[in-house]
Amino acid sequence: MSAFKSDFLRIMSERGFVHQISDEAGLDELFRKETVTAYIGFDPTAPSLHAGGLIQIMMLHWMQKTGQRPIALMGGGTSMIGDPYFKDEARKLLTPADIDANLVGSWNVLELAKACEVRHLMLASTSSVYGANDKVPFAESDKTDEPLTLYAASKKAMEAMGHAYAHLWKIPTTAFRFFTVYGPWGRPDMALFKFVEAIETGAPIDVYGEGNMQRDFTYVGDLVEAIVRLVPVAPNEGNRVTADGIIDTLSKQGPFRIVNIGGGQPVGLLDFIAAIETALGKPAVRNLLPMQKGDVPRTYAAPDLLRELTGYVPDTNVPTGVRNFVEWYRTKRG
Repeated sequence: MSAFKSDFLRIMSERGFVHQISDEAGLDELFRKETVTAYIGFDPTAPSLHAGGLIQIMMLHWMQKTGQRPIALMGGGTSMIGDPYFKDEARKLLTPADIDANLVGSWNVLELAKACEVRHLMLASTSSVYGANDKVPFAESDKTDEPLTLYAASKKAMEAMGHAYAHLWKIPTTAFRFFTVYGPWGRPDMALFKFVEAIETGAPIDVYGEGNMQRDFTYVGDLVEAIVRLVPVAPNEGNRVTADGIIDTLSKQGPFRIVNIGGGQPVGLLDFIAAIETALGKPAVRNLLPMQKGDVPRTYAAPDLLRELTGYVPDTNVPTGVRNFVEWYRTKRG
């Protein structure tokens, strides 16, 4: 399981929304529970899952024992290498394991959702599917047929598979598109972690596109809040959004919806770096480089649909979120 998804599930667990299943021990713990509150998360690429579908079998056994259906099941693959700038250079190209996670792993999640008759399937997608979209902000109804990375293409395929299952088996499904998530417990290959680590030690940081890029940064706590609020909003005609100026992505072919999770407040890369410098109290040594292959000049979420569905939009500003990360980083690193 990716570090991001593991930590995301940890945060959800602390709030009482998750029973995390990543191995057989996690399933044994689940068997001892008589109820599951609101959310079940698991690693769709755990070896036991591919070895005869053990997790699916045990989940079905739990359902037979308790007579329950999980309220919400989250999945969508475990590879998180979407935005090339904010990932390690060495991981820009997908490996067979990444394809297995985003396609085969997602298919396993869909099959499990079908077998469990889950009340709300929630799939983690990415803003990378928008590619180099010229229209801003990026709305869920925008064309996404020109991905610039294999990661984006694999996530677009996952969304398409989710729609097909929603149509064929009437599985209420929400695919949410994350926008540059950052914050405590972030992965070491992400830009914020790498920048903080380098600046602390006086090492230079690589600034691609010479800093002339913008990202709609989403603080991890805001992301969790948005997902928690989406849990009870399983797609159906009863909650179709009809407000002026907003196009609801609720499909007419099945209970499937795509929702952006982003604040709609893009921040320049140089401003992001400045926030890190302020939080650390140290200047960065900048190594200005050209833009990388597969990179985009900006990401910019249209949060209107999320607001209509949940009454909420991510609002933690970058200086606050970066400061929280630095405090966490220094605590963990001693």
